Amino acid sequence: MIANRFAELIRKVWKKTGKSVVILVDEYDKPILDHIDNTAKAEEMRDGLKNVYSVIKDSDRYIRFCFITGVSKFSRVSIFSDLNNLEDISMQPEMGTICGYTEKELTGTFHERLDWVNIDTLREWYNGYSFLGKERVYNPFDVLLFLKNRQYGNFWFESATPTFLIRLLQQNRFYLPHLEGIDVNESVISSYSIDQLTAETVLFQSGYLTIDTVMQVGPRRVFRLSFPNQEVKLSFTDAILAGYAPGIQAMAGFQNNLYRALESRDMDSVQQIFKSFFSSIPYEWYTAGNLDRYEGYYASVVYAFLASLGFDLHPEESASHGRADLVLKIDQTVYVMEFKVVEILGDGKKAIDQIREKGYHDSYIQAGKNVILVGIDFSKKERNIVGFAFETA
Repeated sequence: MIANRFAELIRKVWKKTGKSVVILVDEYDKPILDHIDNTAKAEEMRDGLKNVYSVIKDSDRYIRFCFITGVSKFSRVSIFSDLNNLEDISMQPEMGTICGYTEKELTGTFHERLDWVNIDTLREWYNGYSFLGKERVYNPFDVLLFLKNRQYGNFWFESATPTFLIRLLQQNRFYLPHLEGIDVNESVISSYSIDQLTAETVLFQSGYLTIDTVMQVGPRRVFRLSFPNQEVKLSFTDAILAGYAPGIQAMAGFQNNLYRALESRDMDSVQQIFKSFFSSIPYEWYTAGNLDRYEGYYASVVYAFLASLGFDLHPEESASHGRADLVLKIDQTVYVMEFKVVEILGDGKKAIDQIREKGYHDSYIQAGKNVILVGIDFSKKERNIVGFAFETA
């Protein structure tokens, strides 16, 4: 039995050296995460790990120090219930920078290699992670490979595939625009159980979202989560598109054409690109996942499509009389978008009327921006855009 061997190893090391033992465990949760989409197997791994880690408590008199790391924080009851002298330092502010490079560490340690680097761009790509410390940190894996290859790339993201997470988002009918900023309480980010996985917890603990701001709401702390940086946002929304709109062979072509059309304010092309994009999604995908019954699906796909292009997006942006579904900013141009899901044919004009009535665009007009109002009607029956209207405000 593994637990018995572990206990024996601790005792023999102590006896042979006459010194207390130091135990270092990396990726303690890997056996569980390897089977996270198979609940029965994951629970079997969890129970096995619980037996192993209980040895640490029973061997306390032989141990000087124990340090355990992992990607996920499973509830203490499920794995570490017998190890009640374990202190969790994951979110302690004084430990907030131990898992990444601070700006000072980066520029001090690698100054000889940074003479050709625009630090602002580097920060946009690889900084942004917050563990409640005094400052945000860079992803070390990304930084090292960036300096080696001398070009920006999705190095960390490409080291793993978030297939399970994307399936979880689909199963939970997660509204993807919320990835830009979702409020959760402390229990959501602190731990989770195998049989009660939430998308928000997995997104945070796996590194796809990080803490943007902390708010005090009465006696509780509320955390706003968002993407940490450009690498994660672009890569993750690309992966989401592949999961939510599978079978599209010319994805890069769609993305490049849409980027150019929005940059040049060519709204006729924007309309055609969106319609062609949705037409390219296989019929079987809708029926297999019952996505035609999920109203948030269409807005989620539009959001992921735009986010994968690196645009400055603001979902559900507040105005004096409500919230705009999506605001997109490109230099001095602002697109204010409203989506509707209809049973019959539409023309998009009711959505634009709502933008005007609620004044979603007023603040941008007052700021002297070039504002374009966009109304899009989606049909459950046609599974595509059936109404598209735009106006210059």
